[in-house]
Amino acid sequence: MTMTVTLGPARRRLAARPRRRTIATGVLYGAWRGLCFGLLLLVLAVAVLAVVIPKATGAVPLSILSNSMAPSMPVGDLAVVKPTMRTDDATDLRTLDAQAIDKINDVDELVIGDVIAYQPEATDSTLIIHRITDVTVHADGTRTYIVKGDNNGAADQPVEGYQVRGKVWYHLPWIGYANTWLNGNGPRHMAFVISIAVVGYSWAMVLLFRAFRRRRLERLEQKAPQRDDTYSPDRWTTAA
Repeated sequence: MTMTVTLGPARRRLAARPRRRTIATGVLYGAWRGLCFGLLLLVLAVAVLAVVIPKATGAVPLSILSNSMAPSMPVGDLAVVKPTMRTDDATDLRTLDAQAIDKINDVDELVIGDVIAYQPEATDSTLIIHRITDVTVHADGTRTYIVKGDNNGAADQPVEGYQVRGKVWYHLPWIGYANTWLNGNGPRHMAFVISIAVVGYSWAMVLLFRAFRRRRLERLEQKAPQRDDTYSPDRWTTAA
């Protein structure tokens, strides 16, 4: 005699029922996950544009401290400047005269419309970032630039080629505020700490929502009808 056990219809439906989340939960979960991952990707993108690329290419990130270039580059933006001079870190420009700088300063490709960073005074390391409005090429090959802030009414004093320090490659809105604080009153290592904190926050939010969703599913299962594990005669079949 052979005995087989078959499950009742209710038990089969309960066993085969997939876990389903409500439409509201699905929308909330998708929005939360998108927000967390979006924040994570934003932090990574800013880190790459503001730190990794400048470091790898030798560019210099500079904070915009005035509105002379507004609205294209207002206060708080971060301008990434590619140096025009072919020098190493050991070169001290204060020991070079104008002619020596002209020899190593590659400014021939600067044209009207380019935004440059120049040093007005040899004894002052402060740089000014303005746009070229005119270029004069002299007989000896040197160049003089007329530059002007987009938001200024008058042009600056003529800028000689040896005063140019770089050309603005790209700029990032609002990141200059953080750069100014980190390079001024705040410790430099805080940039790394803040980046790790934001990334950790984003990942923690994802984990917390997953835990919330798991607990909600468990509560729904607890509220569902209990499975009947007892056997009734109508579920038993016998075969001889």
